[in-house]
Amino acid sequence: MSLIQPLTYDASLPERIPSPFASQAHPLAQHAAQLLQQQLARLAIGENRMFGVLVVRHPDNSLGYLSAFEGTTLNHAEHDLFVPAIFSAIDQRRAQIHNEQQQQQCLQAIALLHQDPEFLHWQQQRDLWQQQRQTELQALHDQHQHNKINRDAQRAALDENTETYDEQLRLIAQQSQQDRRVMKARQRHWQQQLSDVEAALLGAEQQLQQWQLRLNKLQAQQHTLLIDLGELHNRSGNKRGVASFFAGQTIPHTAGECAATKLLNFANQHQLTPIALSEFWWGPSDTNDEIRHHRQHYPCCRSRCHVLLPFLLDGLAVESAPVHVDNHLPAGLDILFEDDELVIINKPAGLLSVPGTDITDSVQQRLWQTHPDQPLLLHRLDLATSGLLLAAKNSRCHKLLQRQFVQHTLQKRYVALLDRRLADDVLSGDINLPMRVNLLDRPRQMVCYNYGKPALTHWQVIDRDDRSTRVHFFPQTGRTHQLRVHAAHAHGLNAPIIGDDLYGRPGPRLMLHAQQLQFIHPTTGQQVCIEAPSPF
Repeated sequence: MSLIQPLTYDASLPERIPSPFASQAHPLAQHAAQLLQQQLARLAIGENRMFGVLVVRHPDNSLGYLSAFEGTTLNHAEHDLFVPAIFSAIDQRRAQIHNEQQQQQCLQAIALLHQDPEFLHWQQQRDLWQQQRQTELQALHDQHQHNKINRDAQRAALDENTETYDEQLRLIAQQSQQDRRVMKARQRHWQQQLSDVEAALLGAEQQLQQWQLRLNKLQAQQHTLLIDLGELHNRSGNKRGVASFFAGQTIPHTAGECAATKLLNFANQHQLTPIALSEFWWGPSDTNDEIRHHRQHYPCCRSRCHVLLPFLLDGLAVESAPVHVDNHLPAGLDILFEDDELVIINKPAGLLSVPGTDITDSVQQRLWQTHPDQPLLLHRLDLATSGLLLAAKNSRCHKLLQRQFVQHTLQKRYVALLDRRLADDVLSGDINLPMRVNLLDRPRQMVCYNYGKPALTHWQVIDRDDRSTRVHFFPQTGRTHQLRVHAAHAHGLNAPIIGDDLYGRPGPRLMLHAQQLQFIHPTTGQQVCIEAPSPF
């Protein structure tokens, strides 16, 4: 069969199929992936998408590998490398004809609005003012930080025994208040400027949104029809429609179009025994907001593959999906501070902050075992992140501390080790990239300017060597995976955190640690600063 590429492999084969959801591919699958990547490079296929390989055994026990790409079409003439799509070209055309004329009407209306001179003028004006606002406010922020350093030095140099001590303190405080007034005035100015241009754009953008919503609805109808036409085959010879796997649920976009699904389905149809699987990203890393790296392996997605692959793998010996919880952690909790109102814990990497769907062991569960008052966590850390967690012992304390989170008077500092050396002139800055969950591959997050929530991080370089950079992160918002995404994204630091198996490369652990907490004690009114030494 021409689609099966020959493969030689000198090492031992896996006794069971490695889990498709593992963060690292088996060396056998990695070898096959490298062979496909050589062909992709030779053919100059530059698609920004996932490709996959499946190592298979022929009935005569010889080895080979199959190749596939994510999606139904490829913008390249070389198709004889890849197994066919679940949905045939005839199926795709039948689904497309269903509401093709109505979709075309929507596309034409959207194109006309985008070409309207007045609309283009106000869009350009908004982009210009947003850029000018960011430049001015950043410069103002930097100047005020410089002023603060000078004021701190002035305070430290004052003599408390002089008669003018109080007056000098008052003058320094006035300078601080003036900086705040200037910043607020400029923020109000830009807010008004942008409000005016947003008002001018409102009518056209509402029309665009209505046409886009109508187009999305039509495309969803087309997609549903296409899904209804698709069938999967397992090794036992059973067949099942793709749509049936999502009964009572919203069918994910591109269900049945993953490389892994196509590969296993084809192998089952042709009596080929799957041995090992790998999916990898092929294409530039700086042109996608899902944060994928060229040639790098990624686990199969959760929204589609978790549903479809068990059927396709039925009857085969498969390794269990990896569990990232560390089962070798010591019992108890490392409590760094505790009084009648609150408790601060140093969480190890590999322990959940709160109980999960299948795993109850967590900081909260351990805390409740030893504290009858059942303290409530004010925030969470990712499973792979270590460091400080703050919990309140009563509702009053919880409310007052929560207010400090909202008002940004509670400050958090993280330390991270990045997977490359940043340039010597890169010292500090802010990353402002809106984020949302990747609906097709939870829990991964992605940058999204249309629907993402604001996410702001201040960062500062601490040290660097030939291969890595140590930084401090000061998150101003608390989005899921915020620091990991802001580090890895091309418009952030473009340097994943070492050990980040979602946005960088897998490693022994994620080199991210919540190192410091500063807040006002809700009862004493005193400033509290707690640090947990970095474990790396």
